[in-house]
Amino acid sequence: MDDFFKILASTESAEGTWTYTLSINPDHDIFRGHFPGRPVVPGVMTLMMTRKCAEQAKGLGATRIGAIKEAKYISPITPDGVDVIITFSIDESLNVKGEVRSADGRDYTKIRMTLTRE
Repeated sequence: MDDFFKILASTESAEGTWTYTLSINPDHDIFRGHFPGRPVVPGVMTLMMTRKCAEQAKGLGATRIGAIKEAKYISPITPDGVDVIITFSIDESLNVKGEVRSADGRDYTKIRMTLTRE
């Protein structure tokens, strides 16, 4: 899954909120089965991208998702060349609260989850 997305930029606000800009690889094998002719990013990949960004932001090393408290899918993410913006906060207990949207403002997902160190 290493080539599924690429981090283009990341910033941290003074309040401790992180914003990551990602590009999705439209040629990734996952789109052959999800769905041929109308590719859509699987919901689990949205969680994985958020987890990977949180790991990098906090220098956590490998984690796994310990609990998903909310995963509200508002609209599908398509690999259409529009960048994906993930904005989140993460506390000392590794609780992540965030949202995923397109660079042009379309809301994709609202996420609340807890990470666990591996």
